[in-house]
Amino acid sequence: MSDLVVDLGLLDDTDHALGVLFSEFKDASSIVSAYSENIGAPALVNALDEFASDWNAHREQLLASISNVRKLADEGHKQFTATDEKLARDLRLAGGLR
Repeated sequence: MSDLVVDLGLLDDTDHALGVLFSEFKDASSIVSAYSENIGAPALVNALDEFASDWNAHREQLLASISNVRKLADEGHKQFTATDEKLARDLRLAGGLR
């Protein structure tokens, strides 16, 4: 039988990275607006604005998916941590340690 190895740091990093990604996608229109003054080419500003606007429908679906995966990573981290703590406690008690 093989041992299950869970990288809790990776789960936590995944949750954080997905949070950043969620924020970036959620705020895409305002990000484009904020940078439009600094972009010299009107065609590029229009292209970025069009991209941000066209993504509205797809973005909502993507945000829901990102949110779901983020919740899974967070819950996985919590459950594996709780399981690890319980197993350690049970091993200490079985060995007469406290």
